[in-house]
Amino acid sequence: MSPRLEAAIIGCGQVAGGYASAGSDVFTHAAAYRGHPDYELTACVESNAQRRATFAQRWEIEHAYATVEELLDRHPHLAVASLCTPTANHAEGLRVLLPSRVPAVFCEKPIAASLDDAETLVAAYEAAGKILAVNHTRRFDPAVRGLQRRIACGDLGTIRAVAGTYTGGVVNNGTHWIDLASMLLGELALDHVVHARIDRDPGDPTVDAVLKGHGDTPVHLVGADARDYSMFELRLITEKGVLDLEERGFVLRERHPEPDARFPGFWRLGEPVSEETRLNESFRFALDAIRDALGGQPPPSTGRTALAAQRLCEAMRREGLRYLGTRT
Repeated sequence: MSPRLEAAIIGCGQVAGGYASAGSDVFTHAAAYRGHPDYELTACVESNAQRRATFAQRWEIEHAYATVEELLDRHPHLAVASLCTPTANHAEGLRVLLPSRVPAVFCEKPIAASLDDAETLVAAYEAAGKILAVNHTRRFDPAVRGLQRRIACGDLGTIRAVAGTYTGGVVNNGTHWIDLASMLLGELALDHVVHARIDRDPGDPTVDAVLKGHGDTPVHLVGADARDYSMFELRLITEKGVLDLEERGFVLRERHPEPDARFPGFWRLGEPVSEETRLNESFRFALDAIRDALGGQPPPSTGRTALAAQRLCEAMRREGLRYLGTRT
C-alpha cells in the first residue's frame, strides 16, 4: 500500500473548512482531505491566532502555523498545499510556494487579484514543472465531464445557442460560469457588454454580455442581483434538444423533441428528464485529479484554463465599469 500524500491548508476560512455540509456532501478542502484515503492532512497556516487554533481543533490537525515559511521549514515532504487565503493574498502565497519542494498547489480562484500577476505566476509554475490546479469545481464533476464528451463527439448535434445566469460579480462568481462554458464550448470571446450592476463589490460588477463561442455560437450571459438571491444556471440549446444545468450546477435537466399532438407536423420539447450531478463530491474528485497529476496526468482544471477564464472576466469587468461610468 502506498503511503498517504501529506497535505496542508493555507488560510483557514470558509472554503478551507467553514462551510457546513449535509450527509456525504463535501464543500471544503479540510473535509475532502479528511475523507480521502490517499491523503493525510497534517498542517494548516493562518495568521489569525484564534482562527488558527479553532480550525486546527475542529479538523484535528496536529501542526498549525502562522506563516507559510514555518510550514515549509518543518514539512519537507509536503505533497500538496491548498491555497485558501483571500484573493488579495493569492499571488504572495503562490510566490512563496513556487521555489519550495511542494510539487502541487490547489489554488482557489481567481489565481491572483491582478491579471498581470496571474499571467506571470502561471508561466512560472509551468516553467518550473509544478502542478497548479485551480478550484473551478465543475470541471471535476463526472457529470459535467460526461456532458463535455457528448458535445465533443456530436451526440447533441449542432449547438444553436447558449444562455446563462449568475450573480455576485463577473470576476468573483462569473469566472465559474465562463470557465464552465469554455470547458463545454471551447474558447470564448467577448462581443459586447449589454448591462452592468453592482450587487456586491464596487470594483467587480455583475455584467450582462454577449459572447461568441466556437463557430460564432451566440452565448448570452445575464447577471441577476446577489442581494435578492444567488443564481448559477447554464442552458444549451442544441439541434437535438435543450440541456439545463440548474440549481448552481447540482441538477442536469434534458428535454428532447417529440411530435406535437396539438399541431400535427410540428415538433415540441418533451417532458424533462433530470439527474443529479456529482458537484457535491467535486472536492473529492479534485483530490483524485491532483493525485493523478503527481503521477503525470494533467488535472482538468489548471492554471492555464483558469487564466483563460480570468482574462475574459477581466475584459468584461473593465467594460462593465465603463458602462456604469457612462451612466453616472
